Amino acid sequence: MQPLLLLNIGIALVPALLLLALFDRFEAFNLVRFPKFLVLLAVGGALAVVAYAVNGALLGAASLEFATYSQFVAPAVEELLKASPIIFLFARNKIGFKIDAAIIGFTIGAGFSIVENAYHLYLSPSSGVGVWLVRGLGTAVMHGGATALFAVVSHELTDEQAEAKAAHYRFKPWLFIPGLPAATVMHAGFNMFVDHPLQLMFLAFTIVPLSLFAVLHIGEGAARKWMLADNKVHEDLLADLKDGEFAASEIGQAVCRIADKFNEGLRQEVFDYITLHTEMVLRAERLLLARGEGERGEPDDEDRVRFERLRMLEQDIGRAGLRALRPLLHFSRNDLWEMHLLTAAVSKPRGKQVRSWTRPFARRSKR
Repeated sequence: MQPLLLLNIGIALVPALLLLALFDRFEAFNLVRFPKFLVLLAVGGALAVVAYAVNGALLGAASLEFATYSQFVAPAVEELLKASPIIFLFARNKIGFKIDAAIIGFTIGAGFSIVENAYHLYLSPSSGVGVWLVRGLGTAVMHGGATALFAVVSHELTDEQAEAKAAHYRFKPWLFIPGLPAATVMHAGFNMFVDHPLQLMFLAFTIVPLSLFAVLHIGEGAARKWMLADNKVHEDLLADLKDGEFAASEIGQAVCRIADKFNEGLRQEVFDYITLHTEMVLRAERLLLARGEGERGEPDDEDRVRFERLRMLEQDIGRAGLRALRPLLHFSRNDLWEMHLLTAAVSKPRGKQVRSWTRPFARRSKR
């Protein structure tokens, strides 16, 4: 392989991955592990293939010039496709903090850009270094930034909805609509100024990383502050559960009525379930805070015992009983996401720790 072609491949494909590695190193809580990075990159790449087919079909059916289509239609198509896995992850409550959303969004966009640039390399391997500088440092970073923008805007809106309702998390599809035009406008704006490639490259490679680093810095502080406050709330709730004050409260009495409705002997198991669920949310928060301080932050055998006990209690209470109880418990979206993280970690084979790809080189947070 010719040295110039190798250089072009590196310029076209590597910058987005290097930025992704920097974002991962900068993010203290280690929320996205290496296997998940690979999956997200693969999803982004697969979406690039789908986008190529969809754009080809729409361009053939529309009576538009290629330049007009690429400026006004292609950005909407591609941003909608890249947004789809993020919406799915929100629906499954597998995105927690804003830093989590930003990194996931950029990773999907990076996967999309890598496949797109690889295809352009295949079509035009003899193009000059300047072309690949623009594509690698400009277009690729723009794709990641636009998808991250969608994810951050969507996270902000879902967080506002959760705080306003102060109730059990429910997926609201319409909250993801505002993020799409924001990402599309960013993408379309980039496509409209293709006659100024160096300026676009400079803007993309400066504004997008700086914006994402700002999101990570601000989001990390907000996440730590939220976890510390939420930790205190769960400690107080756990104390009330153990000394009987919760059972005597209005919510506790409602829980008793629901338990008695399904089974007169179920009351103790329901309170055991609420206590154990609160303990596990509290444990998940403490593990995340430990990670933020550069410590190990991994579950142990006692967590596995708690998890098995929780599953047994859920089976005893039944789906109908759990559905009736959830609106009373007021576990937030982040609480449920923290439980998802702990459950996923506990479910791994013993002794197998999945670490972040850049974590061995990460700095410890200042104490």
